[in-house]
Amino acid sequence: MNWTDALGWSLLYFLWEGTMIAVLLATALAALRRSSARIRYTASCAALILMLTAFVTTLGALSTVPAPSHLVTALVAATQVPPDSGLRSGLRGGSPLAPLNDYMPALVWAWFGGVFALSVRSIGGWAVAKRFARRHTWAADPKL
Repeated sequence: MNWTDALGWSLLYFLWEGTMIAVLLATALAALRRSSARIRYTASCAALILMLTAFVTTLGALSTVPAPSHLVTALVAATQVPPDSGLRSGLRGGSPLAPLNDYMPALVWAWFGGVFALSVRSIGGWAVAKRFARRHTWAADPKL
């Protein structure tokens, strides 16, 4: 499986993986509503780390392409799934989702485009806020 297919399937799998983690977090936060903010924050951070781990694990299970960095190489090596596992074989011809294989490069590039567009939007918002702060503020009156 090439890198675009592995990344595309990882993104699709992450839709349900991330949803399940979010549901678990919502349940935990509902149970912890009377707890301190620190505990709720820790649970939320743990959910974010679990989401990252789920995505990297899925990518490692589907990827056969050498990883570009030492960190990713270590993560992929730790999560390799044998070639005869159901995860890889289910994505080939026998799966009802097999026709999606043709659209994986388009899905990955659309995802990259969305990440780029939202990054530009965030940077633009930051620039507007900085400009607003520079233009619409002045030194305090010396009497104060």
